[in-house]
Amino acid sequence: MDNPRLLITTYYSAFLNPGGGETELLTLIEGLRVLGVDADLYGPSSKPLSSYSSVLHFSVQADGLVMLERARSQRKKIFLWPNLWWNAAPTQEERELVASFFRLSDRIIFKSRSELENIRQYVPIDDGQILDIPVPVNSKFYNVTNPGIFKKLYGLDDYVLWVGVLNRTKNQLTAINALKDLDIPAVFIGHPNDEAYFSKCRAAAPSHFLFIPQMPPASEILCSAVQSCTLFLEASLEPPGTSALEAALAGRPLVLSEGPWTTEHMGSHVRTINPRSEDSIRSAVRDALRSPANGETLSRDISRRHLSPRPLIPLVDLIKRSMR
Repeated sequence: MDNPRLLITTYYSAFLNPGGGETELLTLIEGLRVLGVDADLYGPSSKPLSSYSSVLHFSVQADGLVMLERARSQRKKIFLWPNLWWNAAPTQEERELVASFFRLSDRIIFKSRSELENIRQYVPIDDGQILDIPVPVNSKFYNVTNPGIFKKLYGLDDYVLWVGVLNRTKNQLTAINALKDLDIPAVFIGHPNDEAYFSKCRAAAPSHFLFIPQMPPASEILCSAVQSCTLFLEASLEPPGTSALEAALAGRPLVLSEGPWTTEHMGSHVRTINPRSEDSIRSAVRDALRSPANGETLSRDISRRHLSPRPLIPLVDLIKRSMR
């Protein structure tokens, strides 16, 4: 039997300002291919829609809705990966938009119980649509081929690492202000999608802090940066992302924003902070540097639940059934 063919679609401007979601999408494609699915990302090199047995749509941005409507018109099995978290109550228009995506979808993929509950408080979800798929994490962060290359390239010894897009929601400026007097550098790896905010971050940062452009997902240099950091920090105003899971898999000490996502994924194995409080960030980082937590237990937990491609097996089973 031929391998199942899956077309992966997303909103049109997704890769103009790529961030954690787009990295997640690329890891998803790689994992599906390992499990025998011919997964293509929609674009000039993809085949006509009629060539695919099913469609996986990533995100619930408005300009992607037409893609799902077209797939439904051709009676394709539709899997929706919302990649959504509301920090505040959405408008009625936002709720209705997400509900439209849900109505068109056969299955809706939730990466965590906390994500499901966050959305479900605003938009009804049929229990039969729910598919629990933990975020797949690349094993390269566990088996790093050249762990010292990042330190050597940038002349670093100890450093605090933050990986991700730089913008107001991610909240790097609060952390920079909190850690100005830190003796070791804070290293920020990521693409700024808010230039005015990025300028404020650079102006506030002391000279030994580093800003490094976004690196290819799971590249040798990025894996080395994560594996070699003294501490991984993410003080975002929304739940931490895949980078925090990668750092946990690598066994690094973590300081993360408090909340249901962090509790669900990390339990008591990380230090949590109020991301709006400079004092909270400063105190947690200094405590973690003085007495770093042993990350072996958390690394094993993350490996068991998130190591790619294992989390994707239930999704692959459903994709295969769509061929019948």
